[in-house]
Amino acid sequence: MEQAKATVEPNSRKRNQTKRRSQKAQRFDTSFKAWIRAHPREILPQLLPGVTYVDTLDVEIIRSTMRADKVFKIKYNGEDAILEIEFESRADRDLLSRLLTYNAVLHQEHKLPVITIVVYPFRVTMAESPLQVTLGDNIILTFHFQTLPLFQLDAEQFVRDHVVCMYPLLPTMQGVHHEMIKQVMDELVTLYQKDEVTLADQLVWMSLLLERTDTIPP
Repeated sequence: MEQAKATVEPNSRKRNQTKRRSQKAQRFDTSFKAWIRAHPREILPQLLPGVTYVDTLDVEIIRSTMRADKVFKIKYNGEDAILEIEFESRADRDLLSRLLTYNAVLHQEHKLPVITIVVYPFRVTMAESPLQVTLGDNIILTFHFQTLPLFQLDAEQFVRDHVVCMYPLLPTMQGVHHEMIKQVMDELVTLYQKDEVTLADQLVWMSLLLERTDTIPP
């Protein structure tokens, strides 16, 4: 009986830890989706230079359990396209197959080229492009996508150029320090002094990322 109890308790703790990690990852994913939904016209060109925002597409792919993070109709260097953005706060071994599914279904739905970007706010094992499906020596399929590791970006350039739409993500970037955070918070307060809801959203998103980031000393 004691041996059985000792076996059950570690398993229970492990399940609880996994559940907590999953819930925290979901918080980050939800925050990123809310952030990009709020200001897509300003944000998308920062993630992919050459993009002009046209419309937001809320799409459900194949079944209710497969929903792409954010999908937009864009013009890329003047040509119509679809932009699909996935936010990944942790490694996901099923990511590549999901990205391929999203890309193919969106192409079928809209008959336009689909650009896929995976945004990584934190240091994790990143997916590598391209995905190749092979059979023996034959390459059956090659799927190219882009990755954007936010933790490799320089926060200073966004603050210097006053790219306000990117301020909530500054805690994930290089070169951030507490004086910079104070400066951008003051700037946000001034900018949104008549819009408390937007101001609160900006500060909450920044606070959530500060909980996880390793780019700023404790």
